[in-house]
Amino acid sequence: MKEATKKILSPHVVLSPSDLTADEKKEIYALFEEYEMPQSTAYIRLFTKGFDEWELQGINNIKADFCTENNLQDLAGVGEGFYSSLPFMSGLKVKLVNFVALLGMEHRNTVNKRFDADDWKKWERIGIRSIIDRLNHE
Repeated sequence: MKEATKKILSPHVVLSPSDLTADEKKEIYALFEEYEMPQSTAYIRLFTKGFDEWELQGINNIKADFCTENNLQDLAGVGEGFYSSLPFMSGLKVKLVNFVALLGMEHRNTVNKRFDADDWKKWERIGIRSIIDRLNHE
């Protein structure tokens, strides 16, 4: 499973069906389901599409990094309304859009809507790296 997890943790890298045994697939599907990722989504991400870097890092980490880099520690804990809370005319909204675009979230409207609504699945918040880390330590 160790080689398979290395692949999973690389952006846009997919597994071949033989990379995991049937029991390992069941184990990883069950773990992902604990984090609100249905088996159908897990299958597509593991064997067809892979994960974007933002999904690997997790939104909580991305927000924390962005806030640290831009001296916005007071906004780090903001959930709903995060995008709108960025100071007007500061260029930070564009900076956030560009920041997450480098991580694979490429559409400004998606960034605006999802960061403002705080609309994330549990797996998107924590990130695939944290979930796989749990798998490797059990």
